[in-house]
Amino acid sequence: TIKLLNGNEKTSDLLNELFILGTQNLLVELPKILSNTTNSYEQNHNEATAAPKLSINESRIDISALNAYVIHNKVRAFSSWPGTWTTLTIESSDNSNIQSIRVKIITTIVISAEPNKIPIEERSNS
Repeated sequence: TIKLLNGNEKTSDLLNELFILGTQNLLVELPKILSNTTNSYEQNHNEATAAPKLSINESRIDISALNAYVIHNKVRAFSSWPGTWTTLTIESSDNSNIQSIRVKIITTIVISAEPNKIPIEERSNS
């Protein structure tokens, strides 16, 4: 089964749907595995990719250092855990009062991108 994505799904949106799909596939394949009637093969280790454990430190969004696509994808990916946040600096019009506040980013949308053309960038280890 192939799940086509539009580029705006969040992990929390996909979790239940993919859990059900995985369970259905497991119910079909598990009897074959137990009866030794399945075709198994070893994965190609040269094509395997590492998936490092997420860190809560990755939840901080540095708006000045990341482009809109990377921010959008981080917010989508971290929607369940660890969430995302950034710090905004607010200044009064006469610069007499400057305040930094931490805000939680719940959702984003990149309005100028076509869904099929959102670049995929490697996750940084920051």
